[in-house]
Amino acid sequence: MSYLADPSTTHLIAVVLQNTVPPTQPKNPMGSFLLLAVLVVALAWAAFYVARKLLRHGREEQTRPVTPAPSTENSSAFMAASMQAVIQKLRDQEKELERLHKLEKERAAQTEKFSEEVTRNMPAGLLLVNAAGIITSANPAAEQVLEMRGLGFRRYSEALGPNSDLTKLLGACLTKGVVFRREQVEHTASKGEAHLLGVTIWPARKGADQITGAICLLSDLTELTKSRAIVNPRVYRVMGDALMGKGRTAEAMEMFRKALDSF
Repeated sequence: MSYLADPSTTHLIAVVLQNTVPPTQPKNPMGSFLLLAVLVVALAWAAFYVARKLLRHGREEQTRPVTPAPSTENSSAFMAASMQAVIQKLRDQEKELERLHKLEKERAAQTEKFSEEVTRNMPAGLLLVNAAGIITSANPAAEQVLEMRGLGFRRYSEALGPNSDLTKLLGACLTKGVVFRREQVEHTASKGEAHLLGVTIWPARKGADQITGAICLLSDLTELTKSRAIVNPRVYRVMGDALMGKGRTAEAMEMFRKALDSF
């Protein structure tokens, strides 16, 4: 901003310049001296006025708060630091997800291993059949009871025989959802020997209606049935004699105790 453009200053300088031109014909020396004195005083006052203006402007400029212009370099560095922080946070989250996924896989593997151990060491036979009629699992006890090996991933009707009683029960469970508890069925082993099996079968469901498979528990009742057929007549005979007062009470009690121990 130029202070010479100030109207008062411009007018003052114009008046001073007009008075600096001496008259062509001064009337007297005293007038010229007075005019020169006025001119010097006017110039001094004008210089003092301009200097005062300049000093006041300098003070205002010094006291005015300076707003720093944004630096392009600082903005770029801030953006780079922000992006780096976001990337690092995403990496940390990815590592945490990988850790949790690994823990979940280990937990699932341990649960599966525990289930396999329980199934393998069950005293009763266990067959798992899916909705398509494929045997998905058969523990060692089931293979021993059925006297068959390699039951896994075979169709149950083909492995057990299409007309066997066990096949019919499994079919009714898979198609109709029928539950069978403590049923006794005959099974003919591969060597032609007949076995009496005790079976419990119930459906595996997804939701209320969808049947996803069948679970079958089975045990061999052949030896137990033979023991009952041998022991029971003797027990009944001795107990009958005891009740009729033929003096065989002690023998009856001993036979009864042995019969109970055999079951």
